[in-house]
Amino acid sequence: MILLLSSIAAVANGLTHLLMMILNCGDSIDALSTTDPENMVKEVLKVGIFIQVTATFFGGFMFAFIRGLQLAFVLLSCINFSVDV
Repeated sequence: MILLLSSIAAVANGLTHLLMMILNCGDSIDALSTTDPENMVKEVLKVGIFIQVTATFFGGFMFAFIRGLQLAFVLLSCINFSVDV
C-alpha cells in the first residue's frame, strides 16, 4: 500500500514539474533573444530543469518496465492519454 501511494505521488510530482516547464517554455526560448545576462541565465536554467524532469519521467518508466510490470501498469494508469481538440 505504501509503495502504491509513493508511486502515485512520484508520478504526480514528475507530471506537475513537466506541466509547469511546458507552460513556461515560451518565456525560456524568448530569453535567448535578450542581452540581459541575469535574465538569460535564469530563463535558460528553466530549460535545463525541463530536460532533467523529462529524463527523470521517462527513466522512471524504463525502470518500471525493467524492474516490474505491475509497477509499470500503476504508472500508466495515472496518465491521461486523451487529447482534447
